[in-house]
Amino acid sequence: MHISTIKVKKPASAILRMKITVGLSAVILSLLSIHCSASIPFDGSERSFDFSRSFSIAVYVQPSVSDSIDRRLRNLIELDLITKGYHLVYINPEYVPSITGEWIGHQAAAETLIQRTKARMADLIVIARPVMESVDFTYGGNAKYYFSKTNLRMQLELTIVDRVSRKIVLARRSSEIQRAFQDDHMVVSGAYYPEPLRIFLERSLINTLAELPICSRKFAKSPAFVFPLVVMADDGYRDLFPDWKNRLILRMFYVNNIMRSQFDMMFEVKEYREWKSRFSTSLENGLNDLRIGTKNKRTFILGVTNNYMLVHAREQRSQVGLAPFLGTHAIITAQPVYPDALEWNSIEEALTIVHEFGHLFGAPHVADDRSVMHPNVESSAYLFDRTTHIIMESTRNRFFELTTGNRFSQNIATIAQAYLTAPSPQVEIISELGSIINQSIAEEVINNSTSRYTFDTLAYTYRLLSDSSLTFAALGYLAYRKHQWASAHRYFLQALQSRPEFAEAGWYVGSCSRRLGDAEAAEKMLRWAREMGMNYELDE
Repeated sequence: MHISTIKVKKPASAILRMKITVGLSAVILSLLSIHCSASIPFDGSERSFDFSRSFSIAVYVQPSVSDSIDRRLRNLIELDLITKGYHLVYINPEYVPSITGEWIGHQAAAETLIQRTKARMADLIVIARPVMESVDFTYGGNAKYYFSKTNLRMQLELTIVDRVSRKIVLARRSSEIQRAFQDDHMVVSGAYYPEPLRIFLERSLINTLAELPICSRKFAKSPAFVFPLVVMADDGYRDLFPDWKNRLILRMFYVNNIMRSQFDMMFEVKEYREWKSRFSTSLENGLNDLRIGTKNKRTFILGVTNNYMLVHAREQRSQVGLAPFLGTHAIITAQPVYPDALEWNSIEEALTIVHEFGHLFGAPHVADDRSVMHPNVESSAYLFDRTTHIIMESTRNRFFELTTGNRFSQNIATIAQAYLTAPSPQVEIISELGSIINQSIAEEVINNSTSRYTFDTLAYTYRLLSDSSLTFAALGYLAYRKHQWASAHRYFLQALQSRPEFAEAGWYVGSCSRRLGDAEAAEKMLRWAREMGMNYELDE
């Protein structure tokens, strides 16, 4: 991978032009200053302030030019605070119009938040003010052809205010610009890819929040749900990180703070164990090895490996973690977003663990990128959406007391009820139900010593699901997985007839039609499904 050289010249017009010379591995940035009001009184922390007496914290992001950027920035700040052990007090910026209009300064903003919002219940208040602007630049390997792109430059002002004294106890300002990356195969063509917004924002926060210590205050009571966990690091991971145990202790500290803040639950690590294994060809193989080597059914097992073949995690996000629904084993591979740039992110790896643990407790993938159960969490979301929250709250109860079959039955009923109560195209329910039923059938076959070929799948699925549309959809998915396109098409049509607004079933009808050679019918149905909200790639 090459990191393009960027040269910045001061333009006569308001648009900044940059020429990127391709094929070089160093970054030379000459940034123009961003002119804005100097609203931070000092740069650093108030040495006399004792952060150890603070526990709760509220976050406010002054609106910038983009609601999406503001939301992602707030996500990252809240995530950093939660993983450090602070308790978040949520405030709604819509109720503070005097702030959301013209900027009034950090001190005045804090006073307004204390008077008008729940920030009055927090020990500390974080106020972030992003100042964004677009930067145009040209790039190309041939002087005859240049291609124009737009990146972002941001100056971030961040202060932390002590609610009691009303004093600013930490103040930081950072200035960053999105970087441009090249892979080796892009050098000749001059193509490049920009740094993702998430990584760009994370870099902006590294220095601004670095001085805020891990919260030393403890919760008044232990969480209601504590699950035993064994973390196993394979040879490849330990070779790459000699301090592997300390790394994993930190990641599990982050994981537990995220889970505790939402579900009043945590994982008690019984052991950090060396795993005599090494990544071979896939996470599936690693997960199977993990299952064979560990048989304790009343303890969760997390395997950590390093997939040396995973070159571009930015394009292979689906390959960084794996966990079966309602199982006890999960595996992740530790990878930076940009391997050649060696950009490791401990919180991002913790989010991967949280996502996979969500599957263990029966949470499906969702299309909403504000949920940690989105398959590609580019926004660094740490919150579970409403549907997966309902599912996991149900599943955490008596998890190890239930047999696997009963666990499946309870989860299927919970998912169906949550979906039927508030159906949403944002929830990928068909693959979830189909996969759980498939695993449940496998358990029934093993427990009853019967043959999969003689098992009555139709009757079993009808018994598990009372809603006909979900029953047909689940049966369709079982056929779809076996590439039985005609049978799957028939079941999905029946699901759609039972519930005409079932957009996800419509998507599968279109997918089956395409495989059956009816391109016109496929396009018509897929277009309808997208209009109904299925605007993401489902299980192919």
